[in-house]
Amino acid sequence: MPQTIARWRASGFDAHVAPLSPYEEHDPAAVRRAADALRAGTRAWWSWTCIGFRRKTRDEIAALTGAPTLVANLLVARVAAELLGR
Repeated sequence: MPQTIARWRASGFDAHVAPLSPYEEHDPAAVRRAADALRAGTRAWWSWTCIGFRRKTRDEIAALTGAPTLVANLLVARVAAELLGR
């Protein structure tokens, strides 16, 4: 987590980081722990930088936190589609 915080801060963001592995996303308790930790940070939106997360996890975290949530792989796919005119 310290490495992730440092990377976001180097880009000018005051990051609040919560641990969740894509290998844990099938565990409702792990997803809830991550959402609880994120809610404690009171940020306006969330970004999952690991490309292993799925849309389902994004939707669960967004529902549990009440904040917009980005997932890296979906964001890259949408940008690529836009560049390809789709």
